[in-house]
Amino acid sequence: MNPSSYPSNSASPIPSPAGHPAGAPTPAASLPVSNAEQLEAKAEELRKQLAHTMKELGKRWKDLFNVKVQLRRHPVAVALGSTAVILAISGGFTIRAVQQYRHRGFAYRFRKELRRAGRRLWGQL
Repeated sequence: MNPSSYPSNSASPIPSPAGHPAGAPTPAASLPVSNAEQLEAKAEELRKQLAHTMKELGKRWKDLFNVKVQLRRHPVAVALGSTAVILAISGGFTIRAVQQYRHRGFAYRFRKELRRAGRRLWGQL
């Protein structure tokens, strides 16, 4: 097939996928570029994305240990966590106080009864 047998585009301009008539010159941005230029453009795009990602990770890492930011972001979790810690500490103190009371109560009662028995024994002699 020789090129003269192809239909002419001048009679009916059919738009190309880019939106330009088939016979019109294409803009510079849509011109085909070499493989090396495509790779270079892709590498530059990936570098920019990586730099943006690293910047975001740095910001998030810094915010991770910022107490004010965490309080603003997670107020319910902070309230529940601090309530749990307070309850655990107060429960520990309560358990210890009850144990000491029971222990001291038994020893006190035992010594008191021992003294009373000793007095009764001494009074009978």
